[in-house]
Amino acid sequence: MREIKPADGTYAPPIALQREPAVKKLMKLSKIYDPREMNSYQFVAMTGLVMTILANVILLFIGKTVENFNALYLCWFVFFGAGTIANFNSKPEDHDHHHHH
Repeated sequence: MREIKPADGTYAPPIALQREPAVKKLMKLSKIYDPREMNSYQFVAMTGLVMTILANVILLFIGKTVENFNALYLCWFVFFGAGTIANFNSKPEDHDHHHHH
């Protein structure tokens, strides 16, 4: 196979020989904990979790209880898990329009 040289004279291996670094093939764990890497489902689940915790603190402070209130934690966990699976299975260009700051 002959060497391909771009017009500027630098060497670039043929596209067939270029490989992604092994690190890129691994799951990007920052998609779990970094809000900038999360998709909308994960972001909504984290917001819901924070609001549920705050509501639970308020309920404890005023001495009230709500039946099955703690089931919300399971709901947010499942919602976050589904969003995480979708996030790991998406292509990087699928998230070019999502920005959570």
